[in-house]
Amino acid sequence: MFHGVKAVQLHRIAFDFAEQNKMKHNLNRQNCAAGKDWLYKFLTRNPTISARKPEATIVKRILGFS
Repeated sequence: MFHGVKAVQLHRIAFDFAEQNKMKHNLNRQNCAAGKDWLYKFLTRNPTISARKPEATIVKRILGFS
């Protein structure tokens, strides 16, 4: 909670999604993850998603979420 998804996690999520839905793919079965080129193409196809470094969340803001 309060954290974004790291690139490594997104690579694995993409692989798991493709495997569970029995989709044809050329993702790396040895590492069970998508590659860097997949991530670049994914971000290009989805311009509303941005890759950013996470910033620290102050306690008052965390308490305001609940």
